[in-house]
Amino acid sequence: MAILDTRRRLSLAALSTLALPGCGTGIATWNEPGDETLRTRLEFVDTSLAPIAHDLLRRPFAERPRMRHVRAPDPIELLFAAVPGRLAGPGAELLLRQRLRRDAGMMETESQRSFGINLGYMRRSLDRFATAYLPRAEDQGMRVDPAPTRLARLALAPAEPGQVQPYPAITSFIDRDSGLEHFLLFVDRPCRLTGRIDLTRTGTFTDADPEMRRRFTGSFDHAIELPQAGLHWLVVAPAGERQWRVSRAPTPRSPVVFVLDAGARLG
Repeated sequence: MAILDTRRRLSLAALSTLALPGCGTGIATWNEPGDETLRTRLEFVDTSLAPIAHDLLRRPFAERPRMRHVRAPDPIELLFAAVPGRLAGPGAELLLRQRLRRDAGMMETESQRSFGINLGYMRRSLDRFATAYLPRAEDQGMRVDPAPTRLARLALAPAEPGQVQPYPAITSFIDRDSGLEHFLLFVDRPCRLTGRIDLTRTGTFTDADPEMRRRFTGSFDHAIELPQAGLHWLVVAPAGERQWRVSRAPTPRSPVVFVLDAGARLG
């Protein structure tokens, strides 16, 4: 698939790139009765978001010339972070690092092929860092009603084992049934989110990364009713050339965490 198609499909995944300056650590209770676990898997993908076969990624770089720039650490550390007060932008508060091997070991139940995300823990952790909406230069008429609503988005990123900072990659959820990108948002009360986030202009957080700026220029329209406090799935759907619509969605039927290494486009 052409790079242009990738630009149109990846949308908010670019906004999941983490920059964790002085990040904190979530201290929410890890496991409480009634917590829901999301079962998912991790996929390394090419620029069309198609999964790259694990067997291919096992080979030395010289034996996979088209994917020679793609990192696929084994194990990998998946970072979960909060984006306080925003629907877009880099993560700021580290909640959890989850180490995943490509295949589960003898005493392990979780692996890149199948692992669980404790949504109860994520909800409690996001609640700790949620704030009222924080306006930025890219906002056009963005508002949250009622205004005191606290919110935080969950951001994901990959890291090499033992490294504090993530490596350059785009990481998010995709529903393999619909092909649409999803993300999780916490709010502390019923609310309505409306307005546009416009990344076509300069002066936004994407200016710090030329590749992000080149690839993800576009606008994102919101008209979202969230009927209760807690975690909500939001879906990002194409609505025109460099335009997307963000809306509330049910739990994805086939949720996958994808990792698009920045080197994938060099193949």
